[in-house]
Amino acid sequence: MGARVLVRDAMALGWTPPRGASFLAYHVRRGHAAWPRLKRTLAATDSTAADALVTGAVAAFAFVADAFIHAATPHPQDTQ
Repeated sequence: MGARVLVRDAMALGWTPPRGASFLAYHVRRGHAAWPRLKRTLAATDSTAADALVTGAVAAFAFVADAFIHAATPHPQDTQ
């Protein structure tokens, strides 16, 4: 589900699958089978582990967002 949202945003910024969004596009294609399996796994997870999973997911999405911001930001070494 997250990849679907991110890939739309990435493509709106010009990051198509051949230009940097191939990882997200792969997960969009893969997600149709994986999403129901993930929901089943999460339903069977105890609350302590679920909290750790949420914390990890938040950190992962923050990392991805930062990577996109960094990629879209001009850097002085790139202009020399």
